[in-house]
Amino acid sequence: MRLRGGPGLLVLGLVGSAALVGSVLAFRLTNGPDTPWAWLAGGLGLGWLPWIGATAGALPGLLIGRMMSAWPPVFRGVGVTALVLVAVPVCAQGVRGGPLSDPVWVVADELLTLPVAVSFLPSRKDPGGLVVAFVLSRVADGIKPPPAAWIEGLGGASGMVLDDVVANLWTLALMLAVYRWWLGGRKLRS
Repeated sequence: MRLRGGPGLLVLGLVGSAALVGSVLAFRLTNGPDTPWAWLAGGLGLGWLPWIGATAGALPGLLIGRMMSAWPPVFRGVGVTALVLVAVPVCAQGVRGGPLSDPVWVVADELLTLPVAVSFLPSRKDPGGLVVAFVLSRVADGIKPPPAAWIEGLGGASGMVLDDVVANLWTLALMLAVYRWWLGGRKLRS
């Protein structure tokens, strides 16, 4: 009997396994999150994975963006806007009462803003492009291209989320430029 589902099913399985490991670590190392908001903000456990929490937390965003890429452009825009609007209160409630303004385990900002970059790419049949976009997004989040650092400096959940939106807009712009160059000016299809 042959299993069907391809690489998407494999990635989903890996993300689910990582979330389980992160959840176990969260309970063992910190006695677990104290609210359902903390679980959501922590990417259902992915944010508690040591050393790779933000990267692991962004992986489901790759799947969400990939699924959204099949939608008509207007619906993608509405969907991406909705995700960003949901990310702000989830992150705000996740850090509420904590000592840090942007703890490393809060990954809802990465998870819910990655579709900004991924869902508008003409890469539905190009998994390599999705991988490159993911890596570029993580790099852009780390280096904070203008005005992301300034926006992050505003503080609060809005600053946490909007700096990732800016990083992902930079990722999208760079990826579209690469696709334009790679295709030699032929029309991009999303």
